[in-house]
Amino acid sequence: MRRASRAQSEDPDSLPLSLRHVADLIVCLIIAVCLVRTFEVEGYMISTGSMAPGLLGYHKRVICPACGFRFPIGIANDESLVSHSDASAGPSQHRVSSELCTCPNCHQTGINVKPVPPNQGDQLLVHKNAYLWKSPRRWETVVFRNPARPTQAYVKRVAGLPGESVRIFDGELLVGGEFVHKNIEIQREMRIPVYDNRFVPPDSLNRQPRWRIGDKSGKWTRTDDGFEFRTSAPASSSAEADEARGPEWVVYQHAIRHGGRHRTTMRVRSPKANEEWQRFEDAKGDLPLTVSDRIRFQPATKTLTCVGVMPERLRERLLSHSHDPEFRDVVVRLAEKSHLAPITDKHGYNGISDENVVKDLALTANIRFRKRNGRFLMRMSTGFRRYECAINAQAGRVTLRQADDKRILRSAAVPPAVFNDTLHLEVSTFDRRFLVALNGEVVFDPWLETDAGVRPSLGESPVRFGSHGASVAIADIRLYRDVHYTTERARNAVDEPFRIGQDEYFVLGDNSQVSSDSRFWSKPAVSRRLLIGKPFLLHLPSRPGRLRIGGTERYVRIPDLSRVRYIH
Repeated sequence: MRRASRAQSEDPDSLPLSLRHVADLIVCLIIAVCLVRTFEVEGYMISTGSMAPGLLGYHKRVICPACGFRFPIGIANDESLVSHSDASAGPSQHRVSSELCTCPNCHQTGINVKPVPPNQGDQLLVHKNAYLWKSPRRWETVVFRNPARPTQAYVKRVAGLPGESVRIFDGELLVGGEFVHKNIEIQREMRIPVYDNRFVPPDSLNRQPRWRIGDKSGKWTRTDDGFEFRTSAPASSSAEADEARGPEWVVYQHAIRHGGRHRTTMRVRSPKANEEWQRFEDAKGDLPLTVSDRIRFQPATKTLTCVGVMPERLRERLLSHSHDPEFRDVVVRLAEKSHLAPITDKHGYNGISDENVVKDLALTANIRFRKRNGRFLMRMSTGFRRYECAINAQAGRVTLRQADDKRILRSAAVPPAVFNDTLHLEVSTFDRRFLVALNGEVVFDPWLETDAGVRPSLGESPVRFGSHGASVAIADIRLYRDVHYTTERARNAVDEPFRIGQDEYFVLGDNSQVSSDSRFWSKPAVSRRLLIGKPFLLHLPSRPGRLRIGGTERYVRIPDLSRVRYIH
């Protein structure tokens, strides 16, 4: 039997049959792929940057030579970065420079990107039948046909649902007059990096650090990956002394190197200095307009105002104007202070800046308690009020209160075992809500700010962390901002609410500065029949790689597996 079986398997007449089976399988596979592609799943490539930095169009990937931060910038292939002649088509923007750019992390300018190879847009797998039996949810990413140009497929995020009344106010979305909130999963998708403390430029370039140890703090020290707070040596009164001393802070200051449109104001108290500033104001005509417009002196109020960062050329010109020590002291202090700016919607991908002040921030960090003593504190502003979150490792509890009020707003118990290992902390003030998560889980219901209160001055730090007697180390500190919806040249949902029709949706792009979406279209709402489907997988992100053949070098696309992810 064995011999017969072997003879049968070696019969040459059986080989064509096996090849035919393989061929049949290949044909069936091709048919199955075609059917799936036709009726279920299809791939789409993103060509524009309207959803950056989460989903990228044609772009270059740049590594900052100063801080080492890696970031994408859009290139000319990206139609969303080219000026529109039709106001109804979308926002008016400038073409991104193909040669120079600025690092969004440390604000190093003049980075040469001309030799950086270009990269194609991200590719999505889209479930074409996702909305046959259910409707899109708010904040869900959808692929649809442009209402004005049905031959074009767009990818945006659903902001308004059928029958709702939507409006954009102060950069945020209102539905029915109420602010719309994002859960933590959506926040993670939409948040835009502001500063990553893992990428710090050398001291010679970093005139003012972004994270500054407070003037009254003697126990916070810098480490290679963050900061550490050590309490006093064991003693009978050390705990009481630490408690009586109060919190010691590390404060975020948004120190930029160049540019900006913020205003820095100082009073000039010395009569002699006032005379010197008046003399300088009278002689400003000798300076270039771009320099002289940076600074203005008001004799009536004796105030000095600098617009943006004081250029080095202007600083040197002012110091050479007078030898009066008080005049020169004002120059030095004003120049240093002018580097501290509010956080704005400047977007590294675009190479442009609308310079709208952004209040909605999020911070993530890894925390390690060396001992279960004291409290670790996070203080953040919603743009109107300051809130303080306290993590008490000894009591195993997280609490939330207003910074200047002892009343507890939220409180939750934390299992003691959690403090045996590193904690991943997420805190955000998106959409006027204070949200806290530990190790990926929200610890209590986010606190909703129901009334605005008084807006703090822009000179106050929007975020800080501290210790009240807690031996703690904090590392991998990253600061983000929320999407700020711009309204320049927008025609819908700006001056008055826009009512969405039945079976229609109001869509917005995450990269609001350059996105052509429902804010601008003459037909703002997207009908349900125009929905193509739901993208569920960023399946083929790529990066350029070098290929050498003989003496020839070419750039080819290679998969970037680190960016493969599911899309909510």
